[in-house]
Amino acid sequence: MIKTKVKDAVLVELKVISSRGDFLYIFEEVDKFFKIKRIFTISGQDIKDADRGHHAHRRDQQIVTCPSGAISLTLKDGTNKRVFEIDSPEKAVYVPTYIWGETTYLEEGTVVSVYSSEYFDESSYIRDYDLFLKIRNHPKGEDL
Repeated sequence: MIKTKVKDAVLVELKVISSRGDFLYIFEEVDKFFKIKRIFTISGQDIKDADRGHHAHRRDQQIVTCPSGAISLTLKDGTNKRVFEIDSPEKAVYVPTYIWGETTYLEEGTVVSVYSSEYFDESSYIRDYDLFLKIRNHPKGEDL
């Protein structure tokens, strides 16, 4: 069975520094989670309550941030669920492997940046929730 659980997801508070009326948001200990291999940004989400995500990763750990706007990030492990609201640039959420993620955009114009432990590989994605549950519950945690 897959051992990662939603309780392994972590809300991270970034360091905030005020400088001449501006704010700097600093994530200094990202390497305690993983070495970053890929960063991507999702922008242009012009519809409030739009949904994205609806997948899990076999190998990819991620840190999800919201530099502008707000999202609700729902994480599931097949048994338990946690919901994180990322509504400021000083919040980030660490998402381990084999955790199902769903993102709801709470504001128009929201921007999401994701830091990943792996290069893009479509075969790492699990896009079917029933298959996700079967993989999670398989005695050896293998794909069926």
